[in-house]
Amino acid sequence: MLKISVVIFSVVFGSPVFAAALVEYRLEAKSGGHDFRWSSQVAGGAEAHTKKLEDKAFLSNTDLSNFKIRKLKSPPNEPDTYEVELVHTEQGRAKYDAIANKDRNRVYCVMIDNKIYQCLSFTPVGKELWDKSTSIHAPFSRQQAETLVASLRP
Repeated sequence: MLKISVVIFSVVFGSPVFAAALVEYRLEAKSGGHDFRWSSQVAGGAEAHTKKLEDKAFLSNTDLSNFKIRKLKSPPNEPDTYEVELVHTEQGRAKYDAIANKDRNRVYCVMIDNKIYQCLSFTPVGKELWDKSTSIHAPFSRQQAETLVASLRP
């Protein structure tokens, strides 16, 4: 019966669509904002407290073009560790630049499904702004990185 239901669903409604995990970049709140928890997938995330972030994201899924897995060169005592790189679209780079150039002293956090994975500072004034991508340095095992990247793709 289940196979028949799935076939009927597919014929009537089309192929099922799976949504990608929600990725957002949010600034640390100067005042107000909302409390967000750290992901348990990042080092110390389960024990970490919350962080107040701005109400609105300045980058999201539509501002990202690709997700890559890269092997970390350090720490040397953990040879099989990986990071996930979030590659920005041209529109995403423009938004990132606009926010960074307003206030380079702000901290922003990369969130996935409303959990914080990484918080970073913008490049200081006087240095070239890196706007092509952001990496999440958890560190992840290869399997964790692959699972995360798979959840980010629609």
